[in-house]
Amino acid sequence: MQRIKLFFIFLSLAIVIAVCNLAYGQAKKLSADDKLIQDSIYKVNKEKVMDFSMKDFEELFLNYFHKRNDTKNVLTKTDFYTYTVQISMYYDRLAILYPGQKQVVEENKERWLEKSYEDYLQYKESQKK
Repeated sequence: MQRIKLFFIFLSLAIVIAVCNLAYGQAKKLSADDKLIQDSIYKVNKEKVMDFSMKDFEELFLNYFHKRNDTKNVLTKTDFYTYTVQISMYYDRLAILYPGQKQVVEENKERWLEKSYEDYLQYKESQKK
């Protein structure tokens, strides 16, 4: 039952992300420096994230959105990419749990990896207005 609930949560998130991508255009390519940061975060956190429970993932996901929407604070580049890379890594686990949904899982993982710190900073700037 929990797997079905988890699947529908991620399917809903995938739809929301897809609609946002269509509404706001194509994501920008990440710089080489940003990709290096992502790669190092991925290597350091892979085992940890693969061991996350659903509760751990929900906490990570909610913390990301709470901090992203906090008008008083701005995440550092490393913190921003730590959140987005860890969230994307959780989709690796979902691909194992739901092999029939591999394409949806891969698309969601890529969407999280495509998020750029520069776009985040623009979003934070727009919050001030």
